[in-house]
Amino acid sequence: MNMHLIDKVILKDELISRLKKELQDLTQAAKEAHLAAVHEENKAEDKHDTRGIEASYLAGAQAQRVKEIKEIMDDYSAFRWPSYSSDDAIDLGALVELSYESKRSFYLLMNKGGGVSVMASFGPVLVVTPHSPLGEALIAKKITETVEVEVQRKTREYEVVSIF
Repeated sequence: MNMHLIDKVILKDELISRLKKELQDLTQAAKEAHLAAVHEENKAEDKHDTRGIEASYLAGAQAQRVKEIKEIMDDYSAFRWPSYSSDDAIDLGALVELSYESKRSFYLLMNKGGGVSVMASFGPVLVVTPHSPLGEALIAKKITETVEVEVQRKTREYEVVSIF
């Protein structure tokens, strides 16, 4: 892949846009959960009726996720996105192309936001963190090195094809 085709600014904007959409959806769901928690129909009819409590737990969890998404967006906005040469080792901000059984995939190593994915011009990109098995295995690897990761009790061996 031509390194000039990959623009991390566009990738960052796509990630932030994806997170904004999730934030909007989650904010709306959190409002609805809060309304459900305080709605007359969810008042406990007896000591075993937990509808209101369950709705309040859901609203609280959704509010926590909203806070997490805002933190991720702030991190992505403030992050100094590095450029990598063919001699560099993988670190935070690296967009990594891996090969597994002749299939290519792209991963962006970031400190937060693991599991967020976007469609880039060259294919889907999944954010991984150094706290995930794959992210941890990628740290300090270079092009042509292999990365072993256990997935569903099987060891997969990926080859580092490119680092951007």
